[in-house]
Amino acid sequence: MNTDGDSAIEMEITLDNVSNLSASDFLL
Repeated sequence: MNTDGDSAIEMEITLDNVSNLSASDFLL
């Protein structure tokens, strides 16, 4: 259970970071 939860959270964080970086690149 913990492993699955951690994986899901890590994936969500990774996607969020990528989206933020992409948005920053476009704005800059």
